[in-house]
Amino acid sequence: MLARIGGDEFCMIFRDCSLNDVLDKLDRLLQQVSAYRFIADDKTFFVGASIGVIEIDEPGYTAAALIKAADNACYKAKSLGRNRYCVFTLSEAQQAVDQNESKVLQLLQQALEHDGFELFFQPIVSLEGQQEMIHGEVLLRLIGDDGEFISPGLFIPLAEQHGIMNKIDWWVVENTLRFLQKHPAICQRVDKIAINLSGVTLSDEKTLRRICHRIQYLNIPTEKLCFEITETSAVTNLTAAKWFVSELRSLGCRFALDDFGAGMSSFTYLKNLDVDYVKIDGSFVRNMASNKIDYETVKSINNIAHSMNKQTIAEFVVDEATRDALVGLGVNYGQGFALGYPEPLENLYSDTKLAIV
Repeated sequence: MLARIGGDEFCMIFRDCSLNDVLDKLDRLLQQVSAYRFIADDKTFFVGASIGVIEIDEPGYTAAALIKAADNACYKAKSLGRNRYCVFTLSEAQQAVDQNESKVLQLLQQALEHDGFELFFQPIVSLEGQQEMIHGEVLLRLIGDDGEFISPGLFIPLAEQHGIMNKIDWWVVENTLRFLQKHPAICQRVDKIAINLSGVTLSDEKTLRRICHRIQYLNIPTEKLCFEITETSAVTNLTAAKWFVSELRSLGCRFALDDFGAGMSSFTYLKNLDVDYVKIDGSFVRNMASNKIDYETVKSINNIAHSMNKQTIAEFVVDEATRDALVGLGVNYGQGFALGYPEPLENLYSDTKLAIV
C-alpha cells in the first residue's frame, strides 16, 4: 500500500514480508530513484530519497505512532547522508520520537523568544471572476536547525500539549498586524487576510483582550481581518467560541469556520455561530471530481451555507477538474495547489504575481 502523506512524503506498507525481503525491495527502489533524471528550463535535476523503516511485529501501537516512528527513522537516514534507509526497532524509534519532540519543543520556545517563526501566505481565489484584491490565509512555519521546515503536524500538537498554543497564536496575530502596518500599500490592496486561531485561544479571555487592544492600537482596518476557527475547536466550547466571535466582530473583523463538514453535527452548529465564511473540508473537495458522494456533500454544504447568507471556500483544490466542478456548483472561493502555493508573506511586498491572483 502506497499513500502520500505530505508534500514530498510517502508511506508504504508491506504485508506478509520479512524485513530482509523489504530491504531488498528498498535497495532496488533507491537505485531507481537515484537513477531518475528530469529536465526543466534546460536544467537537469537529480532525485534522492531517504527512507525510515519500522518492523510492525508488536501489538499495541497505533497507526499514528508507527508513522511518527518511521518519520523519525527517515530523519535519521537524512542525517546519515540521504538516499538510504534506516531501520529502527520500535523501542529505538520511541526513544528517537521522545528526543525529537524534546528538540522541537525547545525550538518552539526559542522561536517565541527570538521571532524564529516565518509567516507564509496562500491565496484564496475567487471562483466567480477576476480578483484584483488580495485574499488569502496566513500560515505558520517553524525552521529547524538544519534550515528545513518542521511539519506543523508535529509542532502544533506539541504546542497544544505543552500549553503554549495561545502564545503562538498571539505571535501570528502580532506579526501579521505588524506586516500590514509596515506595508500600507499592501494593506490597502488587501480584501481579507485570514489568521488561524486555536481552540485554546478561543477560551482565553486574556489573549482575546490583547488581540482587540492590538488591532485598535495599530489602527488596521478591521474589515480586512478574518479569523479562522476550526469546526472541531468551536463546538468543543460553543459558548466561549460564540463570545470570542462576538467580541471581534464588534470591532468589524470577519470569521471563517474552517474544516467544515468533518463533524457529526456540522449544520446544527453552523446555525449557532455568526461566521461570514464556511471553509468546506478538503477531505470532500480533493476527490469530488471523481467521487459522486464527495461531490454531493460539497454541493449540500455550499447550498446550505448560501441559504444562511454565508460565503463558501473550498480547500484542497488540487487540479483544474476540481476547480471546474466547484465553479459549476457556485462555490465562491477556492484554495489549494491548483490555485496558488504557499509563499513567504514578504513576497506580497516584492512579488506582484502573488499580490494579484
